[in-house]
Amino acid sequence: MASSSKKSPPPMPVIEVTLLTPELIKFTMFNANQAIANALRRIMIAEVPTLAIDTVTIEENSSPLFDEFIAHRLGLLPINSKEVDSYSDPKDCQCYSSCPNCTVKYTLDVIAEDHGVTDVTHLDIQPVDQGTSIPESRRPLPVPLWDRSKTEEENRRNGIVIAKLRRNQQLTMHMEARKGVGKMHAKWNPTGTVAIRYEPVITIDRAIEYEKLSVAQRKAVVRSCPKRVLDLDAADRIQVVRKDLCDFCDECVTRANYDFQAKGMITVKQRTDVVHFTVESTGARPPEDIVMAAIKVFKEKWIRLYEDLGKWEQEFGQPIDPAAADEDEQMGG
Repeated sequence: MASSSKKSPPPMPVIEVTLLTPELIKFTMFNANQAIANALRRIMIAEVPTLAIDTVTIEENSSPLFDEFIAHRLGLLPINSKEVDSYSDPKDCQCYSSCPNCTVKYTLDVIAEDHGVTDVTHLDIQPVDQGTSIPESRRPLPVPLWDRSKTEEENRRNGIVIAKLRRNQQLTMHMEARKGVGKMHAKWNPTGTVAIRYEPVITIDRAIEYEKLSVAQRKAVVRSCPKRVLDLDAADRIQVVRKDLCDFCDECVTRANYDFQAKGMITVKQRTDVVHFTVESTGARPPEDIVMAAIKVFKEKWIRLYEDLGKWEQEFGQPIDPAAADEDEQMGG
């Protein structure tokens, strides 16, 4: 007789931050699954909003570069987007073409007066009206921002080069930055890298190790790992010492199980309910801000799904049965 008790809900995912720098965050998600982890990864790349230069009007360009080439370089400059949520999406704004609620305007005007080569960098871009109410560290300017603790030479050395000018050459233009997401264009992608890696589970069968492998062969197995995940202890037993560096290359498995005919001595599997994330920012938004924004977008998607399922139930008078849906899918329905 089938039990009428309902299946208990799965445990909620838990996030533990293991590394945080101004450019990078590493965290581990427990009680996860492949679908949730990959969805969060894709949202960080494609659906976290940032500001990016979208329109360029060039008035004078006597540099060696074409107008389109310079416009493309400007579009890929990371813009400080800590205040991006205070700007309206262009398609939702009530203005005709642009306004302070949805657009940030800039100018660039450089004339090379010195002999030799003059670098035009992102530090030469000036806002038309950035307002004084926004703190300097949060103003929507190209990053890295000017650091007052460094000399002008040090700041200039960190400038992103847009073009190089000879004496008497000029570059003058107006630009407009707008809010967008990575699925519209890559210039709105706030991440340089979003990688996920599952927790490795490395098992060593001691009986087979003692029976089939000599000490020299054990050392060969240890050396076969390019990440130095394995090592020998004082009793010449193979031990896992740096599990977090395992990249599932299976070199140790091939060496032990096949080259030395000790099949089953070592196995490497993935634990898919523990996922390690590495998120690198372009500088447009802090890495922890990117993760929190992605979680917010993910939550909004679930809320919309819940509301749509409620409308389905009201319209058709019955809720969707997940078990029936799974059975229909398996039958190819």
